[in-house]
Amino acid sequence: MPTLAMTIKNMKTPTYILLFLLALPLLSNAQNDSIVTNKEQPTFKNQLDLDVEFLGASFGYKHRLRNNWFVGGNIGGGAIYSKLFNGNFSSPNIDTFHFQLLLQYSIENSLIIESGPRFVTFYDGDIVDKMVQAIIGVYMGFKKVQFGIRIGVLGRNIKKPEIYNLHSTSLLIVRIPLEMW
Repeated sequence: MPTLAMTIKNMKTPTYILLFLLALPLLSNAQNDSIVTNKEQPTFKNQLDLDVEFLGASFGYKHRLRNNWFVGGNIGGGAIYSKLFNGNFSSPNIDTFHFQLLLQYSIENSLIIESGPRFVTFYDGDIVDKMVQAIIGVYMGFKKVQFGIRIGVLGRNIKKPEIYNLHSTSLLIVRIPLEMW
């Protein structure tokens, strides 16, 4: 049986990795929206993002359609924790891979709302399953980092179509803009 000292020692490495990933935005050189040519038009049209979740990450690309509207995609994986809800049950899951299309609206670059379809492969403790669902994400933006959560609604298991109306939620997501051009 592991002792308390062994448990604390085993937790040090993931804690250091998480602290490094949270410090990454402070060390990055990404541009921000504060440099504008006029009040209405930001200087960049495209953006690459890194989304960091507990034990997982994803990369996203966005293209500006209008002043505050973006369209893009997101792909990632790892052992991303999420929780599924369906009527009378809820179960924790590990998202192993995901691909998402998104439409995003930004309010003064401080409140970001995104939605779109998401394809997920997940492990629920017994088997690996696949699901498609609609996603709503809400992020609060700061100078070089955004914090948010993602909520999935109307999910349907691809392998078992009789399992539908699945809802999911993520833990805290840290979004780091990597490059803007």
